Amino acid sequence: MTWTKKYWDIVDQFYWTPNYLGLKSIPREQWTIEDGVVSIPRDMTNPNGPLYRRTRSGDEYWSFVRRQEETFNHIFDLAFAILPGDVVSDV
Repeated sequence: MTWTKKYWDIVDQFYWTPNYLGLKSIPREQWTIEDGVVSIPRDMTNPNGPLYRRTRSGDEYWSFVRRQEETFNHIFDLAFAILPGDVVSDV
């Protein structure tokens, strides 16, 4: 397996395992649904921050994330980090 493939495998894990990013799902039994509106207990939210939801499927995620400059830059960062110092030095 190439190191770039391994990088994308790691990124894939962030999509499928959002708790790696500090996110936690809210079980449906804790939802209140009334007139098409879902409510959750206040103590399950971040009072100073936003709520998040997933808007892309797995396939849409890959199409999106592979076009992002940040993920492309991460690959360059890793590539230069694994090269010997004398190869990337300014001397």
